[in-house]
Amino acid sequence: MQLSALLRVPSSHARARRLTVHALRLVRRLSCTHLDRLMQLLLVRRIYNNMLGRRLRDDARRFDRLTAAYQRIHGVTGVEDVDAVISKYTHRDAPGAALAAQPKATRERAGALQPERCQLMWALGNATTAGGPATDGRGLYAAATQCTCEHNHDFEAA
Repeated sequence: MQLSALLRVPSSHARARRLTVHALRLVRRLSCTHLDRLMQLLLVRRIYNNMLGRRLRDDARRFDRLTAAYQRIHGVTGVEDVDAVISKYTHRDAPGAALAAQPKATRERAGALQPERCQLMWALGNATTAGGPATDGRGLYAAATQCTCEHNHDFEAA
């Protein structure tokens, strides 16, 4: 392979052509060992440039894929800020966790209200069995309502 073929440049670049001619003059002065070393360096430079070109093309393809994915996400969510999209999807499980914890909290509250219910049922039973003015249906309802109102008043005061 001739060095002049390796250093060939398009004729439209006059400055590059002058540099090529100058390089050819310098090469003629070099010894064979230097010429071989120069050709090795040139070959390594070409391989490196090819590798960089391939990497650049791969990066361009990856960028195009990411841009298309971003456009799809933007179209679906309507959010332009990338950080907002990320936070939206990382925190989307929080409402579900709150809803999942709600039955447990309700059961705990029902368990806490169970003694109060028992007390009210006992008071209602006493009013029924006392045989006083609350023996008929209407009187029984009034007595239970009065007990409930008194108990609610005590509960609100506490």
